[in-house]
Amino acid sequence: MPPERAGAFAPGRVNLIGEHTDYNGGLALPFAISQGIVVHAQASAEEWIRALAVDLDEEDAFALTDRARCDGWRAFVRGTVAELDDAGTPSPGARLQIGGDLPRGAGLSSSAALEVALCLALLALSGERVEPLGATDSAGRRLEIAQLCDSNAASAITSPSSRTYTVISSPHRGLSPSADTASCSIVR
Repeated sequence: MPPERAGAFAPGRVNLIGEHTDYNGGLALPFAISQGIVVHAQASAEEWIRALAVDLDEEDAFALTDRARCDGWRAFVRGTVAELDDAGTPSPGARLQIGGDLPRGAGLSSSAALEVALCLALLALSGERVEPLGATDSAGRRLEIAQLCDSNAASAITSPSSRTYTVISSPHRGLSPSADTASCSIVR
């Protein structure tokens, strides 16, 4: 049975070398940082997503089938929900709280961190367990998630590689005592 509540953390990233070369097929050396985005999700019987961006004190609500375009953080939330649905893993109705300590627009991949944390939280809420690194097939499933986040049309302006390494390795930020201590944590 899927949990009533779930949460996930995804870190920001910095390119040690190769800024703006990764999405042009060039070499880059990105690494995860301790700052990131946290998404807390609570199941809802409604077929709606209701999201609160805590840091911005802004809200959004939309039907799970709504594919209307929008701007800003809302586009990333709606795009991630649509990509999960297109991938055959429809999101359940949920109330989301989004926050973190990662500055927006600072070149630290805040949009990629939002997509990954949101994707992991919604997958957990739907009952899917994304295993920690080192577990059976965890790297394969995490790569699928990275590709799903990369295909999110709302994130076309960010670099493709930012999702790949973000999902594969990151430091853990304490969300709760039950948090998975491997990369990009899911909290139940």
